[in-house]
Amino acid sequence: MSNKTDNLLAFIVGATIGAVAGVLLAPDSGANTRKKIKKTLSDLQEKGALALDEIEGKVRAKTQNMVGEAESRVEAVKAAVNEGKAAYVREMKKP
Repeated sequence: MSNKTDNLLAFIVGATIGAVAGVLLAPDSGANTRKKIKKTLSDLQEKGALALDEIEGKVRAKTQNMVGEAESRVEAVKAAVNEGKAAYVREMKKP
């Protein structure tokens, strides 16, 4: 995993722990505390989903870039092999 991904994951985990601890330690009725926990978890789920979408987009872009680069290298190798074959044929035809 990249350093940015590790940092993002650490932030999400830290935010979750901090939010839940803050809600649980705040003096309030049980019903209000449960509502706050539900809202906090819902908000964090949404942020996590957005973060995962962002990571997925970056991974897809990087993968497409790598595939394009690999295809270019394959074409370069094919061209070199064909040139090698042509050179061999030319050398074999020399008297």
